[in-house]
Amino acid sequence: GAVARRDASYEAAKGRLQAVCDDFGAELETPRTEHPSFIDGRTADVVIDGETVGVIGEVHPAVLVEHDLEVPVAAFEFDLDALQK
Repeated sequence: GAVARRDASYEAAKGRLQAVCDDFGAELETPRTEHPSFIDGRTADVVIDGETVGVIGEVHPAVLVEHDLEVPVAAFEFDLDALQK
């Protein structure tokens, strides 16, 4: 999932991810981590029911430029199978 707009933020993306987890009755944790595609300090692992299954964060400005994106982007990706358990 992604949020792409001038006020895109880690918190906005996490809110969307939390809503998905809530719909499936899954417990979400987001411990801080580092990832080259995301801004340092604005990145976390996606941990669902105790298993690390993805990453969430604010996309690094260099990545935005590389892909000709003109607004900030916050995004997450995770293994959907984690919601089926």
